[in-house]
Amino acid sequence: MAVLAVADGEVTGVRDGEKDISIRVISKAAVVGRECGNGVLLRHPNGWETQYCHLANGSVSISKGQHVKRGQVLGKVGLSGATEFPHLHLSVWHNRSIVDPFSPKAQSGQCGSEQSLWDEVTAKAVAYRTRILLNLGFANRILSMDDVENGSLENFTLTADSPALVAHVRMIGLERGDRPKLVLRGPNGSILAQSNLKPLDRPKAQFLTLVGRKRPVTGWPQGRYEAEYSVIREGESVFEERFAITF
Repeated sequence: MAVLAVADGEVTGVRDGEKDISIRVISKAAVVGRECGNGVLLRHPNGWETQYCHLANGSVSISKGQHVKRGQVLGKVGLSGATEFPHLHLSVWHNRSIVDPFSPKAQSGQCGSEQSLWDEVTAKAVAYRTRILLNLGFANRILSMDDVENGSLENFTLTADSPALVAHVRMIGLERGDRPKLVLRGPNGSILAQSNLKPLDRPKAQFLTLVGRKRPVTGWPQGRYEAEYSVIREGESVFEERFAITF
């Protein structure tokens, strides 16, 4: 996903070359002084500055001293610096004081205000949304969150001899009371495996759901294997997605 400049400005700082790896793997100590990871700093007119952190390694497409236009691509969302999952950390300053772009005039003790730095179109695009799908797919073994993030299984191919078939879905923004459900079906439509999770006890910034089955003694029959993912809330489905693999 591309990271765009929020306004016209001059590039006053750039870092690239930091690895895309979760701090759960390398620890916070490994990125001391480089918490932003790969990043860009822009200076705008009238004392405004913006900083863009955690960009993907090798993706930064501008250089220090360059002038950029609003909407120009600066790089791509990544997993560099002090972060546990891919995202963009955007910081806004005015006269070197931090500013919340959603509530730039908020007073001490307030959790918001009626004002915003976003135009109407952008405000709608960046509004908080729940239940967003990040990743889905199949693998031949049980996965960790790190396996899903590093993309090592993107080219998985099912064969008759694959040791297992595991369906996985990673979501962000699940709410307390949501119950993720994942069902794996074989070529004849029969259920091979399904999740049996309880409703979530708290909101989840990200959540990985897995179901799978070991290879049958005679191997995997040829055909289409389909996974059905849904989020159940108060007995009703509020999110659904299907995906399949065929060999």
